[in-house]
Amino acid sequence: MKFFSLFPQALRIDNNLLGITILSLAVFAISLGLSYPLFALRLESMGYSSTIIGFNAALAGLSALIIAPYSIRIIMQCGFYNTLIYAFIICALSYIISGLFPNLYVFMLARFFIGLATTLIFVVGESILNMMIDDKRRGKIQGIYAAMISAGFAVGPLLVSVLGSHTIYPFLVAFVIIMACILPIIYNGHDFNSYTLHNETHTNIWDFFKIQPAILIGIFCVSYFEQSSISLFPLYFLSLDFTESQSMNLLTLMIISNVLFMPIFGILLDRIPIGILAISISVLTIALSTLLHFFAGSFMFYIIILFLGMVSFCLYPLCFTDMGKNFTGSMLISGTAGISLAWALGSLVGPSINGVIANFLGIHFIPFVISLVYGIYIIAYIRQKSMSHIHITAKKR
Repeated sequence: MKFFSLFPQALRIDNNLLGITILSLAVFAISLGLSYPLFALRLESMGYSSTIIGFNAALAGLSALIIAPYSIRIIMQCGFYNTLIYAFIICALSYIISGLFPNLYVFMLARFFIGLATTLIFVVGESILNMMIDDKRRGKIQGIYAAMISAGFAVGPLLVSVLGSHTIYPFLVAFVIIMACILPIIYNGHDFNSYTLHNETHTNIWDFFKIQPAILIGIFCVSYFEQSSISLFPLYFLSLDFTESQSMNLLTLMIISNVLFMPIFGILLDRIPIGILAISISVLTIALSTLLHFFAGSFMFYIIILFLGMVSFCLYPLCFTDMGKNFTGSMLISGTAGISLAWALGSLVGPSINGVIANFLGIHFIPFVISLVYGIYIIAYIRQKSMSHIHITAKKR
């Protein structure tokens, strides 16, 4: 079966691997998007505080932080194919064990191993994508890819809304979905094995960070927002007197708006200077996050959620497009690993800090903290541009 037949002509590059990679990661995103509200609501129903819930969510980021520097070595030893298969199996087992033995310690172990597997899938998928796509369509393809990933995240909270968070069914559904991701990988394993990293070990994450810190800081901001919102926004909505079902629907609305906007934003990435887009979407995210508190309970609250979902994730395809256009070879692989590390840091810091803030200052402060984080990105981006005269040559090998 040729999976490229399922995509627009813009995605049909040279082989079947791009379609399989995007489909696999999109379906995987469904289970990942399901996990954050599922674990948060389940722990809250068990009587745990926002701090415990936040730290539980952060364990996925902690494990990713540990594995990210070694991800390239693992892929070199196991290959893209085996790495993906093992990662999916670890994830699937984590979910089904959590459903069968629902307690805090099992949930903590599950979140840790989910983080390990997610990081490996992330590095494999993004490395293959950036190896295959060309600069003319890089933004467009990254936009479609980001839309499919966001769609997967949107389905996750929707499943929690339909299945509830107090039974084994959402855990079982996650298990089935993840195992289903393995099928197209097995069917087309030879395509994955055609890629190798044996000659791509000349640089490291720190080398990339010294050249392009704004890219990694941007990914950190997106991760901070995404992990915090998926884990704690359901509780934020509950504090505003929305029901559990309404809270999941609001979260789904935020993600669906992002899905619909990503292909459009991908086209903009190929036509508008990245610097203009980077500052614009960051300023909009800051403004919308700040306005949430002042329009709680009104119709404008829904409008703000809609537009916040549209712009908050845009730094993700923007940073990958920027990296893909300016780096190749070993530096591209190092940048991909660096991005996984930055995502892990955001996953770790975001839920932890916001969980503590929610517990001691109130959950209503979370949107303001998110605004502050995006403000830091703007400062980092402007500073990097102002020091462009000391930048190292963009293209590497």
